[in-house]
Amino acid sequence: MSISIQPMPNADSAPIMNILRSGVVAAFLLACFAPMAAVSMSPKLSFELVEKLTNRDTRAAALETLRKSTPLWNGGVSIYNTALYRLRTSANQSIGVVGRNGWIFLGDSQDNSFSQTIRRKVLNTQETDYWAMTLDAQSRWLAARGIPMVFIVAPSQGSIYPENLPRWSQRGLSTPSSFDRVLAVPRQLPLVDVRPQLRDAKATGRVYSPMNSHWTDYGAWIAWRKVAAELQNKLPGFQPFGADDLKGIEHLADYSSEYRSMLGIDAPNPWDRYILDKPFPDFEIIDANGAATVVAGATRTGLLDLPRITRNPAATSGLKALVLRDSMGDALSPFLQASFSQTVQLNHHRTQYSSDQINFIPAVEKYRPDVVIYIMTERYFNVPLGNTYYWASIDRYENLRVLDEASWTPDTAAASGLRVSGGGKPIRGGDAQWTKDIGPGASDRVLRLQGEATAYGYVRVDYRVGGKTFQVYEELYKGANDLYYMLPAKVDDDRIDFTVGGEGTLSLKRVNLKSARP
Repeated sequence: MSISIQPMPNADSAPIMNILRSGVVAAFLLACFAPMAAVSMSPKLSFELVEKLTNRDTRAAALETLRKSTPLWNGGVSIYNTALYRLRTSANQSIGVVGRNGWIFLGDSQDNSFSQTIRRKVLNTQETDYWAMTLDAQSRWLAARGIPMVFIVAPSQGSIYPENLPRWSQRGLSTPSSFDRVLAVPRQLPLVDVRPQLRDAKATGRVYSPMNSHWTDYGAWIAWRKVAAELQNKLPGFQPFGADDLKGIEHLADYSSEYRSMLGIDAPNPWDRYILDKPFPDFEIIDANGAATVVAGATRTGLLDLPRITRNPAATSGLKALVLRDSMGDALSPFLQASFSQTVQLNHHRTQYSSDQINFIPAVEKYRPDVVIYIMTERYFNVPLGNTYYWASIDRYENLRVLDEASWTPDTAAASGLRVSGGGKPIRGGDAQWTKDIGPGASDRVLRLQGEATAYGYVRVDYRVGGKTFQVYEELYKGANDLYYMLPAKVDDDRIDFTVGGEGTLSLKRVNLKSARP
């Protein structure tokens, strides 16, 4: 038998123990209610609460705005996330994945960025073919009009600094990326691969930085040299600005960390800038009313500045460039604005809002550029380049062996061989019926609708074959539109119906129907 003798508690220590217990409980309760208290202190609480309750589509954005306007919350998050970063892990892997040597790589919330970088997600064979076919169709459509295309793929951090990816993630890096797969397609595509030049330049300066997914200024200059050479090949006499004028490199200890805002991580981000022999020439920004504002030559056109038109009488060429781009174009914009007498810079196919997407053909026909320059972040291989059916229809329309063509405009409706209801005025729907039967010789047909829309939406075409209904949708953009639909050689009643969906209406200006020889 054993006997345990416990000392009696010291009466003097009991109050101290009670205070400690109360302190622990209070701290726990404070931690539970701190977020609520922090949010209640936000000056934007009432506004964002109303927005969250009344607008389902903007709830996520409203919550993020509320979070960013709450100092107490942000301070606690920053301390916590910075501590995790120093322990080489991330508080939110979908936003940023911590690698080696202090590097962070975009997570999968950004178009499967990390999965694409480590080859966990790549284009399959069909997706690769669709990408290549669409780009090929776009470049050939431009070439038929005497306009070359230069398509720049801006690499991810991991494509240039794979040694800084987490060790566990490097097993699949020897397999082709989505970009590699599209490059391997046996087509003459206008793709510009700047990865070799960027990898070589790592020996002389930082071309990317540990805490930003964009190339550094020095990295942008390295890419510009390769792009400038491609432009010189396609534009006889073209003289690029700044491609051979590097005077030195400026090393910054901390600049432009994306993860201060995205994760609240407080850590320096070393960055390298180019120093050129000659300054960028001042240029003009042209507003929507045609008024010009002169700005300093080094002024960038940021993603949030789009669309933007610039004019530069001191440019090294008298040419006009239509630049379809994302945020990787920010650092390239001073070179473009100094090299072309006019630039028109627009969002490309991947934007946050569908209504901001490029309306490719009307934009080219409106601005009539000497060259089309595409600047696309590598992770956007995750998103189709345009509508594959749309560009296949254009390609067929442009290149088919024509057996017969019927056309309609409001002025020639009587003798067009094509009858269109609702044309020439704002409509939500109508039909087109061809009045001439071309017999059994056609293999297929392509319908083209041109018109002006008042808002973003779609046009659905319905047709019947053997009593069975088929439907095809095409996106409709505010302003000018040029839509194409592939049809079989024979449809019931030689008629299609079209319906305009969305918030706006469409005013048809021209309708064409081409019939193809077998």
